[in-house]
Amino acid sequence: VSKTALIGDADLLRLVERERDRILARDAPVVEEMIRRSLAVKGRIVQEDPREKGIRAVLNLGHTFGHALESASGFTGWTHGEAVAWGIGRALSAGLRFGMTDPAFARRVRGLLRQYGYRLHAEAEFDALAPAFGLDKKRTSGGARLVIPCDVGDVRLRDAAPEDLAAALADREG
Repeated sequence: VSKTALIGDADLLRLVERERDRILARDAPVVEEMIRRSLAVKGRIVQEDPREKGIRAVLNLGHTFGHALESASGFTGWTHGEAVAWGIGRALSAGLRFGMTDPAFARRVRGLLRQYGYRLHAEAEFDALAPAFGLDKKRTSGGARLVIPCDVGDVRLRDAAPEDLAAALADREG
């Protein structure tokens, strides 16, 4: 839900920030609203790009790093959602490195992820994750293609060299 809010629904992001206790208590009206809004964002993007040739790749926010972590950890110790949340933290680090992500926005998102108990640190070295980066479906001939959250509703694709990936992994802020 947080990933989807970042991709394209500022009101959903505010709901997730404001209603943490009701969300964690699985309050039905709040959960239904989150699901409805998440489906609307995803539906809009899939309708625009049904063959996954362009904008639909933004739905993979956090997945390049997250899938690499899952693979390197032998798919143990992290749920898929936890790995994606960790990957969003790494994507924010890359966005900051590229000058694409506003630092205040990165702090806001990292704070939200921490508020929900997501781990943003992992002992993940580039060499351990590199093979998985090479298998990512968004990769290009130039290397990994990251989904970078720049602001709410402003998520962009950016090619990343190995040194960019290594720097994002080494960032201890996120």
